Amino acid sequence: MTLGPYAQRLLQAMTGPAPDDPRFTGEPPDLSRVGDEELGALFVAAWQVAAETTQGATQGATQETAPAAVTAAGAVRLAVQERSPAFTPAVCTDLFHTIAERGFSPGVAVAAVLRCTGPLPPDLAAPATVLARDARGFGKLVLAALAGPAVDAAVSAGVRADLAGDPLAAAEVEEVLALDVAGRAVVAEADRHRDMGGVAALPDIIDRLAGLPGYVPFARTALETAGARIVGIHSGRTAYAADKAFTPLEVDVLWRACQVALLRDEPWVGEVLQRLLPGAVVAPTSARTAPSQAAGHALAQAVAAWPTPESVAALRAARTAARHAGLVKKLDRLVPVAEQGLARRPAIALRLPAGATPTRAQLTTMTHALEGGYLGDVSFPWERWHADVPGDLAARLIWEAETAPGRWEAALGAPPRGGRVRLWHPARAGAADRAAWRDTVVERRLTQPVRQAFREHYPAGDGTETDMFGGYAVAIRPLLGVAVRDGWRGDHGAGLLRRDLGRWRVAFAVDGPLHRGASGFGFTGALHLQHRDGGQWCPARFTDAPPVLVSEALRSVDLLVSVAAFGLDDDPQLRDDARWQVLTRLADRPLGEPDRMRRAALRRILAGVDGVSFGDRHVHVGPYAVHLATARVTRDGDPVATDVRHRVPASAVPWLPYDEHLLERVAHTVVALAH
Repeated sequence: MTLGPYAQRLLQAMTGPAPDDPRFTGEPPDLSRVGDEELGALFVAAWQVAAETTQGATQGATQETAPAAVTAAGAVRLAVQERSPAFTPAVCTDLFHTIAERGFSPGVAVAAVLRCTGPLPPDLAAPATVLARDARGFGKLVLAALAGPAVDAAVSAGVRADLAGDPLAAAEVEEVLALDVAGRAVVAEADRHRDMGGVAALPDIIDRLAGLPGYVPFARTALETAGARIVGIHSGRTAYAADKAFTPLEVDVLWRACQVALLRDEPWVGEVLQRLLPGAVVAPTSARTAPSQAAGHALAQAVAAWPTPESVAALRAARTAARHAGLVKKLDRLVPVAEQGLARRPAIALRLPAGATPTRAQLTTMTHALEGGYLGDVSFPWERWHADVPGDLAARLIWEAETAPGRWEAALGAPPRGGRVRLWHPARAGAADRAAWRDTVVERRLTQPVRQAFREHYPAGDGTETDMFGGYAVAIRPLLGVAVRDGWRGDHGAGLLRRDLGRWRVAFAVDGPLHRGASGFGFTGALHLQHRDGGQWCPARFTDAPPVLVSEALRSVDLLVSVAAFGLDDDPQLRDDARWQVLTRLADRPLGEPDRMRRAALRRILAGVDGVSFGDRHVHVGPYAVHLATARVTRDGDPVATDVRHRVPASAVPWLPYDEHLLERVAHTVVALAH
């Protein structure tokens, strides 16, 4: 294929130009400037550089050129973790031969099968034969099929023998062996522990899995068989042994089968999960064990990925039944993810059992689904909203109905009949409307099931980043705990927490450890907004995104900082060695203790200031609230910009050993607001 100028420049950087070549100078590689097929071609070259680096050989390039080649190759391999490359048939051939000759991960070759832009080349049998020897899982069956009938027969026989003790996995393999190469590659891509050499997963892989011949009937059989096995354990027909109900390979089968059934919203899956999921996480005895923690967690992950009202109810029942402390913690994280995920499926999010009074749990699930719809700008046809939302729930919320294209009219309880209905949000309203709705809620003494009239909202300006939440010292353990629950992913190498919101992504800079199980402390930086353009993430202005999405994303960041912050990074003493040791100790202490100490100190400092009262996390001054952990100010949920650091003498605030600067900031702000 013919590469564009920039892709050609990167290719030459990896294949060894002279050290003083201008291609070595300038900005770091920017892979957003290359197309998917160009990325595929560069990926082959990147693997060749990796081979040279591993083997300690330069193969034509001088020693001085190696760093530039490694830099370009590293950028390419990072890029394919974010976006999926495409391979022309010729590049696909080069990739197979390169991987086979160099002894690299066979999973990379398997990944190329579904990313080939044309018919698979006919000359892949020889490298596929080599790669099939070391391949694992379903990738081995993909490569065996490419290698030819003899290799396929031998590999299939070996796999069947290996699965003699895994009946659910053996049944799935029989389905897979009946598929062609592309079908087998789909199952390999859908593996829970996919090993594709770091290549980004295909976003529609579960759709493709559901479309394979015979897979949906198999999914039902697998889940019903698993349910019967769990029922047998709880009835006493099968002897109970902790965590022995399913083998690890069978757990993976259930994870795939459950995702397919939930994606398709199969009518039978809710009833099956009501038996299977709670039964898998609690022992038939009083022991704090489970028939299969792994299966319970895998099924819960599937529900979180493709929630339905019935499956979320099963997940909540499992959380209530579970006794094992570690499993309870995992389920606690997944329940809110599943409830919020319902908002991404508005066609089914409001579904309740026909002819029955909804339970409190079902109403809670619906409420969380409605609130989660803020992030997706979700609206419902008026007829569906009218039929599915219970009157008592609707009466306490503010709704907007689209009475004309682009024109929305707000009402409490019963919006005017229109094309679509959505929850009202303060970010879409002006200051006068927000104040009017708050007055209405107070006058009618309404308890809103969703924090709505008094919901915090955040403008971010018109740039591509904001420092609104930068400059805080944060404890990493609680930061990551809340981040994982809310759908953030940590990228330790890049120093970022990322959260994908459909076509939008927010990235929050955190200078500190972000890997699983990390502790200690870090410092917050800027929040960036990106937009998916084709297969690439590009910087975007906050004003380009829906205002509600921006506000809710910033609200999520505010929660992270509010939960984890215990100091400020702009203290001039913060970076010296003694201060570093203090922060290290503080980061491992319960965050409630610094807040209590700060509140106790402020009670004394502000004892003579009129109109000041104290809440759990805020100091209140009339309509204003100043957060004890961040010093951020809001008024009835509206953010208030303040800069009062120099209005009160520092001598008016006593020194505290854990964070003098933040205490000063809170005290200065409260005094300024009171006056």
